[in-house]
Amino acid sequence: MKLTHKQSFSTTENQNKTLDLLGKKYKLNVSKFIRDAVNKKLSREKETIFSNYKEIQDYVKQLNECPF
Repeated sequence: MKLTHKQSFSTTENQNKTLDLLGKKYKLNVSKFIRDAVNKKLSREKETIFSNYKEIQDYVKQLNECPF
């Protein structure tokens, strides 16, 4: 069972230089750093995501049809 999926994303030149610096100078695993950062961001936004999900479901029920 594969637990990870490849995902590509764009970074600015400055972000790329910073990630290279973290990897080369500080011997930091950049992939793990990015995964941890995304996980932390999602956990912070979790409440907002789920509260908006309930609002969306209520809106769709009021329409009586799927908007997409």
